[in-house]
Amino acid sequence: MNRYPVRPGDIPGRCITDGGEPYSALASVYDHVMSHVDYIGWTDYLIELFNFVRIPITSILETACGTASLALEMAGRGKRIIACDKSYAMVHSGREKGLRLRHNVPLFTADMRSLPVAGQFDAVICLYDSLNYLLKSDDIVATFNEAYRVLKPGGIYVFDVCTVRNSELYFDDTSSSERCGATLISRQCSYDADKRLQANHFVIEMPYAKLYRESHYQKIYYLREIEEMVERTRFVEIGRFDDMSFAPGTELSDRVHFVLRKQR
Repeated sequence: MNRYPVRPGDIPGRCITDGGEPYSALASVYDHVMSHVDYIGWTDYLIELFNFVRIPITSILETACGTASLALEMAGRGKRIIACDKSYAMVHSGREKGLRLRHNVPLFTADMRSLPVAGQFDAVICLYDSLNYLLKSDDIVATFNEAYRVLKPGGIYVFDVCTVRNSELYFDDTSSSERCGATLISRQCSYDADKRLQANHFVIEMPYAKLYRESHYQKIYYLREIEEMVERTRFVEIGRFDDMSFAPGTELSDRVHFVLRKQR
């Protein structure tokens, strides 16, 4: 299994839940499912990216933050950051975690295609292939434009996407199961190469509770398609890097980080 499997976040795509609020079941075990993720290393890498662009980064907005693990790590480094996710359940879990860690990170629910913020930020970040959950290019362009709107002139937008190679290698007909206490979490993955659509089907069995099923879908775009979407905005691409490095990001990468700059 890839060390960075698909993030089952709450970005607009398709999700089917047997009863209750979408993601309410997954949110309660999300940190366990993602316990292998090196959020400390990812924070280190982002700080290196910030140094790379050579502008002071004092205010950060994270979209599609999930349970805010990275935002809380950033706050622990003294960074001023706020974060949002479309899922209330995920945001609620992040708030509880923030209280335990004693990090005051403002968290709120929001669709990254239409952000309810007017303030300007030095950086906007959107990580863990969250953009891949947007199944239409127009939605990605709308997301780019929202990031552009809330950035200061000269500010940067950092996001990552998974590649076709990643889906073909790690998500084509794979399955796994694990326990979080008394909860059993099963996942079945598939990849439709013709549609470039990756599916992750979760079954979450809780004691004395209903069985939950959630299906999450990602569109896997070619990098040239992402480039064309960027060209539909006023952003300027200043970097495209292989996963957690400063080597060029290509279709041979598993994950590619893009760095865009808002014109001054």
